[in-house]
Amino acid sequence: MSKSSNISICGIKIKLPSKPKKTSIAGWNRKKENQYWRRTILPENWEALSGIKKQEFIEQEFTRRKEGFWFMNNGTPTYITGQHYYYLNWCKIDIGHPDYRDRDRRFFLFWEKCKTDPTSYGMIMVKHRREGASWKGACIALNEITSQFNAHGGLLSKTGDDAKALFAKVVYMFRNLPEFFQPIIDGTDNPKSSLSFNTPGHRITKKTNKVQKSQALNSKIDWKNTRENSYDSTKLKYFMCDEGGKWEEASVTKNWQIVKPCLSLGN
Repeated sequence: MSKSSNISICGIKIKLPSKPKKTSIAGWNRKKENQYWRRTILPENWEALSGIKKQEFIEQEFTRRKEGFWFMNNGTPTYITGQHYYYLNWCKIDIGHPDYRDRDRRFFLFWEKCKTDPTSYGMIMVKHRREGASWKGACIALNEITSQFNAHGGLLSKTGDDAKALFAKVVYMFRNLPEFFQPIIDGTDNPKSSLSFNTPGHRITKKTNKVQKSQALNSKIDWKNTRENSYDSTKLKYFMCDEGGKWEEASVTKNWQIVKPCLSLGN
């Protein structure tokens, strides 16, 4: 293993994980011109595979979702975060699966730094049109809330209708995930206001090769109308304020003063 390296994004120093041995990097044995991002797809005859084979693949994908992924990109060993891998490999957007973009790599690296910094509440993203920011935000909401117990993700936008449209993107992504990334939900898989993961899920264990019940997440993602007191007194694990510079129905500054304590623990 080589030493980890530091990079700087928008003046923030970010430490990358140690580069693995060459043969562990996807595409290491391809010619330089053929080294680029490729999705990992479900194995052929997925339904016919044994429980153990399925579990090996599932554990691989959960590990990559958590720890990230290395691949060769035009001769350069390239690291993407677990969140970015989840977005590229398993989250469908309106055009299908997202393309790999280096600016998205930097976006997700920056987000990971913000998320793990105990002094940070997140990030403010200034963007141009058709950049895909809402889809990335929806993906982050889905990834964060479906990987934790007792987690609440809240969505707001410049109007209630826009927040509802953003929530619809979350639901669309969820419905297109493979089953092993879908916690069992409470109610319909096409909800209008809240995606609730209150029903116990199931898992296959290597030892028994049988389906066993797992603990319910007791987590949810929802949206609210655009008001200054939206999410007042609500404990939040993730909050997305979409189109924050375009609010007309309420003051985004006053709403943040309400939401900020909801993202805090203790003092």
